[in-house]
Amino acid sequence: MSTACGEAGQPCCAGRTCSANGCCVQGTCIGEQSACSTNGGTCQAGSCGTCGGKSQPCCPTNDCTASGTTCSGGNCVAFGAAGQMCCGAYDCTDSRLTCNGSLCQVCGGPGQPCCGGVTCADPSTTCSSGLCQACGDAGQSCCSGNTCSSGCCDPTAKRCVAVGNNCAKGDLCLASQQCGGCGGDGQACCAGDTCSTGCCSGAESGKTCKSIGASCGLSKVCAKANACSDCGGMGQTCCAGKRCSADPEREQRRNAWESMRGWDLQ
Repeated sequence: MSTACGEAGQPCCAGRTCSANGCCVQGTCIGEQSACSTNGGTCQAGSCGTCGGKSQPCCPTNDCTASGTTCSGGNCVAFGAAGQMCCGAYDCTDSRLTCNGSLCQVCGGPGQPCCGGVTCADPSTTCSSGLCQACGDAGQSCCSGNTCSSGCCDPTAKRCVAVGNNCAKGDLCLASQQCGGCGGDGQACCAGDTCSTGCCSGAESGKTCKSIGASCGLSKVCAKANACSDCGGMGQTCCAGKRCSADPEREQRRNAWESMRGWDLQ
């Protein structure tokens, strides 16, 4: 619910505005011809007589009483319009402007500051690092509502991914413009026990995708996408953790013994 402002006895409206040529005295409107508590002068057209009006000295406590003014360098100067100073809680006088540093600047367009630090007027841009930046294409930030002009809005990275490419968790961006939710490292296996980059492993009721180089079963390692291979034996790929199931020296001695035993049997 908005608070009433601008009339005598009410808070000043945005931009220190008071109705009927009143004065904004320390945040509260007083009517024209009323006494100003700041200097004992009389309010007239926003000025307290000798201070507070545009281009006049600031009143005591560095107060300015005219609409759209702020105290700077001891004088009341205009504020709130494009290129003019911002003023504390009043900021800028137009919703299409934002306070950037100490000046009011046009906001909301491509390459411009975000309005209020959070919003952009152009639907093809999104607020990122304080600026309205292009969004929606592959590699760019997702637009408002987590949308992309084509491809998927990755729910993890909040960036657009082209159809057929991997989302942040390794699952594929589908033609439905949704990340698949399966096939990535640690995700459930997709239909046909397939994974996007690794191998499907586990019991029938809980199969998950393992990354390349990880164990995908007893004495098996994921050698490449969807290739869960035997490991650890002589001449085989090492298992996860660079482990081998057989001792090479013991295997050589065994082979030598088998060879000698064969000669003995002849």
